[in-house]
Amino acid sequence: MRVMRDTNILISAGLFGGTRLAELTQEIVDNFTVVLSSQIIEELEMVVEGKFPHKKSAFDKLLAKLSFEMAFTPLEIDLDIFPKIRDKKDYPILASAIIADVDVL
Repeated sequence: MRVMRDTNILISAGLFGGTRLAELTQEIVDNFTVVLSSQIIEELEMVVEGKFPHKKSAFDKLLAKLSFEMAFTPLEIDLDIFPKIRDKKDYPILASAIIADVDVL
């Protein structure tokens, strides 16, 4: 099964470890294929640098040890070909998930 995690989950699990969420994330990494989009990686870096600069090394360690497949986020998205969603800012993530053929987002 291919699973795409979003930025908030990765930050919660990776930077604030020791929680049930971190354990669940490890379980997913151990048993499924984790897919991250290029936009998620960029957003992670931006959030960590902006809100948690003191956690930058923890973030770098997380990405270094996390086994994942990278999915390219398209620069232009035709909104007419994707399902309608409430938050238009999430279309790049949705597009990446569909293109990468993930099973769970």
